[in-house]
Amino acid sequence: MTEKQINAIKQKIILTPNLLIVRLDTMSDKSLSQDEANRNVYCIDDNYQILWQIENKPTGFEEDPFTNIKLDNNELIAKNFSGFIYKVDLRNGKIEGIDWNK
Repeated sequence: MTEKQINAIKQKIILTPNLLIVRLDTMSDKSLSQDEANRNVYCIDDNYQILWQIENKPTGFEEDPFTNIKLDNNELIAKNFSGFIYKVDLRNGKIEGIDWNK
């Protein structure tokens, strides 16, 4: 990760002592492409090396970054700005399921 990305880390989930899931605050960063801003969840190691970035799932809204991440029964759950809730594969960042919450 770049220093700018590291400084934008808003939320962390520690999976192991050397493996983390992080969510970046990308809402105010106009230098990012919309795709990059919307894919603001990463798996990184303890040296801030990116192992994967969450898969893009267009929702029909331009600005739709993830606003919350959590572990629920060893599953990564990510919620985006428009209320979609995604189950994410911890091995590769692929979206496995989608729900919606108002």
